[in-house]
Amino acid sequence: MSLDLSQFHQVFFEESQEHLDTLENGLMSLDIDAPDMELLNSIFRAAHSIKGSSGVFGFSALGQITHVLENQLDDWRKEVCRPVTEHIDEMLVVVDDLRALLASYQAEESIDEDWVNQRIQDMETVFKGDAPASKAAAQTEDAGFGFFEDEEASNEDDQGFGFFEESEESAYSKDDHQDDGYGFFNEEAASAKTEPAEDPGFGFFDEPEPTTTQAAKTTATVTPASAPKTKAVPPAANATASNQSIRVNVDKVDSLINLVGELVITQSMLAMMGKDISAIRQEKLEAVVEELQRNTREIQESVMSIRMLPVSFVFNRFPRVVRDIATKLGKKVELVIEGGDTEIDKSLVEKLSDPLTHLVRNSIDHGIETPEKRKELGKSETGTVRLSASQQGGNIVLSIMDDGGGLSRDRILSKARERGMPVDDNMPDHLVWQLIFEAGFSTAEQVTDVSGRGVGMDVVKKNLTSLGGRIDIESVTGFGTTLKLLLPLTLAILDGMAVAVGEETYIVPLASIVESIQPSKHEIKTLSGDELLDVRGHYWPIVRLHKTMQVDTDCQRLDEGIVVLVESGKQRFGILADRLIGQQQVVIKSLEQHFKRIKGVSGATIMGDGHIALILDLASMAKGMKEIPAMEAAS
Repeated sequence: MSLDLSQFHQVFFEESQEHLDTLENGLMSLDIDAPDMELLNSIFRAAHSIKGSSGVFGFSALGQITHVLENQLDDWRKEVCRPVTEHIDEMLVVVDDLRALLASYQAEESIDEDWVNQRIQDMETVFKGDAPASKAAAQTEDAGFGFFEDEEASNEDDQGFGFFEESEESAYSKDDHQDDGYGFFNEEAASAKTEPAEDPGFGFFDEPEPTTTQAAKTTATVTPASAPKTKAVPPAANATASNQSIRVNVDKVDSLINLVGELVITQSMLAMMGKDISAIRQEKLEAVVEELQRNTREIQESVMSIRMLPVSFVFNRFPRVVRDIATKLGKKVELVIEGGDTEIDKSLVEKLSDPLTHLVRNSIDHGIETPEKRKELGKSETGTVRLSASQQGGNIVLSIMDDGGGLSRDRILSKARERGMPVDDNMPDHLVWQLIFEAGFSTAEQVTDVSGRGVGMDVVKKNLTSLGGRIDIESVTGFGTTLKLLLPLTLAILDGMAVAVGEETYIVPLASIVESIQPSKHEIKTLSGDELLDVRGHYWPIVRLHKTMQVDTDCQRLDEGIVVLVESGKQRFGILADRLIGQQQVVIKSLEQHFKRIKGVSGATIMGDGHIALILDLASMAKGMKEIPAMEAAS
């Protein structure tokens, strides 16, 4: 009787991805001058595990390529030879190839044996020292990063939106990525390999004559040399399908089992009391019900903790991204990662990869100056990109900070006027920076091979908003830019305040609530017909929820209801409701499967009595609101 191994394929694919991560991170950390033997052993074991398992499952191409890699690593371990830069560069390209092969096997696609044989020959040539290392960009059309769905690269001219102080043509040539210039930074870069690109007509750069600058090593990488071209593995059609399995720490499972046991006991107690309700006091029954509620909440939290993963699952891929992009740009960049142990929902981890990768590449491409320029400015030749994560209440804050040239306020405003946007010179900085997320700022209609097959900044913001998050920008010209992403810890549950309007119930996210008040008549003001509430000298615009949702209300005047004061980004406003129901944790249900997206609503939940309540989307409600100077309001 033969054993069907196909049932174990998914486990193999997951473990192989982990081994490839170990390989990549180990190679990135390896000190070629003083290689750490423990690290070398770890890298070797990862390659050996992939080779062995590949043979068991019949994935011969994977095993053959990994075997060559394993032999070279074994020579390093036995000190037959020492690691060199060219070999590490080649191994990183091999890791990319192995990822592509894994995706092809997972999608049950045929493997090009000619490519496999040629790839093995190229590897052996490089490792024997007869030829320099392969260039990932030339061989795989920049597929090596592997964080985006493959798209046709556009042949259109550089769409550099041009909001940077740019002194030299970018060294990240059009052949490499066709710069789309998300770039609203004071930018300069240099190119030694390409002719200056034709000016697309935006003309927002102060450009002197291009100069020749040699590509420099980054603090995280070395400059790869050229090598024989190899044929790229065709991308797997289903490679972007998300993995639906998760690995769970046994302690979390044990905790969940114990909580379930407690819940069963509590339920039994409640059932026994129900048999003789007249024999017990009402308060005793209420106490048991409270215990049941407590256990249920603990189970919910425990189940949610199983879905939580460290944000390092996303962050750990960026040393490679920074290394490759900085090398191509001829820049020196140090990547600093903080807060990698901060936990976030697995579904968010999967969906954050593309936006974060895009923003990090953008910071390096358009934010960090070349070593020569930084030296002229009195800065260290090595720029810094800092990735950090922290938890604030029910949210996680992710920051991407660079110490580059910063945003150019004048060029952003100039571009906005050209687009016919309502802007003025007195706009506060945070509103000017938000203009870069407007769709009108992007002229490229196709996804191009820019900063790694990214998308426009407007799409980045849209994707983050769809996750219930927002993105804020802080920038100082000459000193750098910080992008802060505020996201919920989980997409499944929400702490909220339930409010009633007529017969309807709505949920206001608790993390956004400042306070709730019942206004008096003298606190109610008007400005140009808009209602404002004076709260200790600060004026809050009022949103009448019954008008927004088009439902009946029991309160026609502001002083008859309750105003919930909320913050969404930089905007503050009050929501008028008939009454407060109370604080509660709710399970979020999406409306998108059955209804079109409703402005002001992010989802729905089922209340304890069985009726449906809508969850308010405060970011959507705040959009378009004006800031109210205190002295302008009138009674």
